[in-house]
Amino acid sequence: MNNPGIFQPTGGTFEITGNNENGFVYFNTGNYFHNFVVNRGPIAFSYFATNDPVTIQNNFTIENGMFRSGSVAISVQGNAAINSDGVLALDGVGSLLMGDSRSLTINNGGLLELNGTITEQPKISRISSGKYAFNVESGGTIGAVYALFEHMNTNGINIKSGAIVDLSLIHI
Repeated sequence: MNNPGIFQPTGGTFEITGNNENGFVYFNTGNYFHNFVVNRGPIAFSYFATNDPVTIQNNFTIENGMFRSGSVAISVQGNAAINSDGVLALDGVGSLLMGDSRSLTINNGGLLELNGTITEQPKISRISSGKYAFNVESGGTIGAVYALFEHMNTNGINIKSGAIVDLSLIHI
């Protein structure tokens, strides 16, 4: 998908599968996904091979495997879910931007990591306006160091009973 404006589906799902160590998607501005699913082996990771912003016009789901943001801004106009055996790692200046009145949910067995530095903080925010729900369900895990969370709804980061806050990323 190296040509702008060539890949613009109005429906369907783009799914990354397989068990090899890494998988990447080349992507340029002007293209977008409708639904995007990561469903890979437990040691496999994937990422966008671009520095351009990426738009997912509907839902972003990580079923299995790890997805790393790199320095990419990922805009999700639907809902985002990290399910059992799924990992979303936002690194450096990578970001996840959510649509108005949508939700980011870390389900049982899912993990959200934000790995920043004092000079490069990954962030979770909104696309342009409004608020979104951010839920860490029972058995879901969140860990962050040098990260920015902003523009959630009135519940903020809703860490539910049985959810896990992973302090191993914290460097004191």
